[in-house]
Amino acid sequence: MLITADDVSVQTGTVYTDADLDKVNSFIQNVSDAVESYCRKTFPDPAPGVIQAVALIEVRRLLNSEPGVSNERIADLASGYAYGGAAVILSNSSLDLLTNYLRWISPRYGSIRLVSPVRVSAVPLPTLVVPPHIEGPADLTVSGRTQSEGLVQVQYSLDGFDWQDHAIVQSLDRSDAGFPAWRASLMAPAVSNTYRWRARFKVEDDPSKWTLAQTTVYEVP
Repeated sequence: MLITADDVSVQTGTVYTDADLDKVNSFIQNVSDAVESYCRKTFPDPAPGVIQAVALIEVRRLLNSEPGVSNERIADLASGYAYGGAAVILSNSSLDLLTNYLRWISPRYGSIRLVSPVRVSAVPLPTLVVPPHIEGPADLTVSGRTQSEGLVQVQYSLDGFDWQDHAIVQSLDRSDAGFPAWRASLMAPAVSNTYRWRARFKVEDDPSKWTLAQTTVYEVP
């Protein structure tokens, strides 16, 4: 499986036992199978950070809602259903993230590389905007812009040395006369920590250098 019940507990702040633990493990197995089926590959242990992030997001979503239910209004006896009421294991946002991940690790052959004569990438760095301080519980969101549309890879570190893959997102034209924009969010952590962020931009199959790391101090009361 791509993640463990302990990984889920870290984010939810809940220790699962007995029937609840069986439920969490069942969701983890379902999500793991769906992710590997979509990607058409079996991931090693530990799985890449982006893949673990997708698994955690989807397991938390399944724990927090009935399959397919988007919202419910008891007083009016009305319910809203996501995806037409169908039971969906992977949400559209997670499918987009997995698609971007596959595009990142599987560059198209025969494309033109934008490089300098000494083979150092000439792709411009993305801009990176990071909130310096956040009081939780709240999602951690970083954002920025690029000089053209493409993919942005985002990583974070808790010590400044070991970096974890977080997301691969698209930078798209916002039609506001500015450069294409991107954003990536980390679901509300359960404990206080100092997060360091960095990003790089990819044109065709050539990535830029990493941006300088920026820091967010995350505090949970």
